[in-house]
Amino acid sequence: MAGDTHLFVALSATAFGEVTLGLRIARQLLAAGDQAVFLGPGASRVLFEGTGVEHVPVEAALWSGVEAEVRRLLRAHRARSLAVIDATAVLLGLQEVGEDGHFLVRLDLPVVALDCWNLPEAGLRWDYGPDAMAIPEVALEIERRMMPVPPCRPTAGPGVFDALPEERPVPEADAARERATLGLGAGDKLVLLAGSRFWEPGVQVWSHHKRLALHVPELVTGALAALPPQVKLVHVAPAAWPEGPLGDRYRWIGQVPPDRFARLLAASDLLLSLNTSGTTTVAAVARGTPVVLGMNSYEGRTADEVLARMGRPPDDPLRPWLEKACPLFPFRLFPLGLFGLLAPVLAGNPYLETVRSVEVLEVASCAAACRELLFDAGARAALRRRQEEYCRTVRALPAAGDVYRARI
Repeated sequence: MAGDTHLFVALSATAFGEVTLGLRIARQLLAAGDQAVFLGPGASRVLFEGTGVEHVPVEAALWSGVEAEVRRLLRAHRARSLAVIDATAVLLGLQEVGEDGHFLVRLDLPVVALDCWNLPEAGLRWDYGPDAMAIPEVALEIERRMMPVPPCRPTAGPGVFDALPEERPVPEADAARERATLGLGAGDKLVLLAGSRFWEPGVQVWSHHKRLALHVPELVTGALAALPPQVKLVHVAPAAWPEGPLGDRYRWIGQVPPDRFARLLAASDLLLSLNTSGTTTVAAVARGTPVVLGMNSYEGRTADEVLARMGRPPDDPLRPWLEKACPLFPFRLFPLGLFGLLAPVLAGNPYLETVRSVEVLEVASCAAACRELLFDAGARAALRRRQEEYCRTVRALPAAGDVYRARI
């Protein structure tokens, strides 16, 4: 006899990480005998293949009718509960089209919010640079919430769950074949960079996000170009970056299926990330792959302001770059920002001990961190020990499906 049916709602076209987390909950509910229906962006269709989770695509045109569609699906499937994936993304999206998200707390069934940021702690200020949007207060009125670890702390409170990727070992032979396919020799070092569609300049709404999306690649490739010639960069993303000073040491291979991405990560010597909470960053930590995490804490309307805050002279070599990129604002999630939102979430968070954080504007320091984690066996081993200790702590947390069932 079939169990209960649960409706999942994720609306942002770029929220692949959130959809992946929601799918984990849904799959675990399926394993327990329940059913799951997922109202999610059409672009995420590939994530549902072979999962057994029914995918109902939602496009931008439906945003203004989301409440009606949710209520229709709840009735049609006689759903036992509703999962909001994730609360911030859904509520901000509804707010942008003038829809009132309060209907979520008025439904006559349990509503569970995936809260990727632990909003009671992080606050309701979605900071994206020069200003911030207020996350609707109804986000705090949804009492049943689940918080993924990482990025939340393991001790964040009721509702935390193990959000590390499911362990799927990649045989060494498969990783070796992947390296051979990429043309890597025995002495070559592979740096992996995984990007998303929301990194692309053409999808940015705010001008400072577009400037970052256009110009930060120059800093990243410049840092890697300072490393020995056996260091190669493989970029997995919908669109290529300019190869810049890396020349043929840069290779863009576009988006790849999950199985191949797992092989690429296993074949890599280092992950270079620009997203503190990104699913790829978390996957690398779980695998024991060294991670250099780029971020920016410097802010200024002009190049002079930024250089002064960095303690650099007015004629510093970074000045030409700053002339293009300013006004400049901090980010923890490139190129969107969220520096302030993530500050309380990351304070005292052992997750940060599993990566090497660097300032992307400090190109020499970024290059030095990559060099150390590529060539210093002791530094690699020390970071791996911290990753393993962290993962043991997180793996001891409840599974996502168990937490969901407990919340309803």
